[in-house]
Amino acid sequence: MILLPLCAPPRAEGLELAVVSGSGATRRGDAAVGDVLHARAPVGLPHMELRIYVGTARIARCPGNPECRRDAATMEIAWKLADAGTYEIVVLSSSTPIPAGDGTRDRDLLDAQVAGVHIETRSLQVTL
Repeated sequence: MILLPLCAPPRAEGLELAVVSGSGATRRGDAAVGDVLHARAPVGLPHMELRIYVGTARIARCPGNPECRRDAATMEIAWKLADAGTYEIVVLSSSTPIPAGDGTRDRDLLDAQVAGVHIETRSLQVTL
């Protein structure tokens, strides 16, 4: 008997984050209110979204926000960090449509998980 690995669809692994201070310098470590978060992810499947949550509330969704940009290879957003707290940046990718969710992190991610969507998350702590 020969066992062969199943072919898996390509995934949108590789979420990249950068934080730029008000002076234009790239920060290392935590971010501060007023900085700009730059999030970028490669496009690997037909359906892809980039979402940002602060606490449990969704504050940005790409596509959908004017701060979003997408080309054939990447999706990205530049988001001004207006509030202190924990931000979660999430990439959702799937070969089928991604559920819209209700705008809350837990429900959105549960709906996506049930639909078989690949989920990649990163957290960012923002201070005053």
